Amino acid sequence: TALHDVFTALSHKEKHVPYRNSKLTMLLQDSLAGNSKVLMVVTASPLTEDAKETISSLTLAKRVKAITLGGAKREVENKEYLAIKDTHEKRVDELRQRIGVLEAQLRNALGAAKANADDRSKRVTQDGRLRQEERKKWREERERLEVERKEAEERASSYKAQLVRASASVLPADPRGPL
Repeated sequence: TALHDVFTALSHKEKHVPYRNSKLTMLLQDSLAGNSKVLMVVTASPLTEDAKETISSLTLAKRVKAITLGGAKREVENKEYLAIKDTHEKRVDELRQRIGVLEAQLRNALGAAKANADDRSKRVTQDGRLRQEERKKWREERERLEVERKEAEERASSYKAQLVRASASVLPADPRGPL
């Protein structure tokens, strides 16, 4: 295969490597040319009918393992690298200072929040007693009003019964009356 030919040429360190023999090797040319790291994954099948393909794949992997492509090259010049490094270090220092300021603000805010919480706790305790007393008064008042409502309903029911009896005695039995 074309990939095998490329690996063979690379392993023998030949001057001409046939990258143009297939689209796959053309696409992989930059990766295989030594400017990057390469990882090859080989899959092997446990089935007996795939034994020939598995042996072929492992043989290719063995050949590929023997190839030394060279380390990945950095294409950054020293001046450019140092400028980037200085900028990065300055930014890191700025961020560390900012973190220090924010931590101090957080400590102050937490201290103030704790003090407020303690004050609130005292007020809540005092307010809680007052609210309990008020709730007790409201409950008693509600119970008193409920008793009065029931008494008023009973009186109204009694008045209604009296009204029905009185109207029955005054009105004739047949509303059309004698003609």
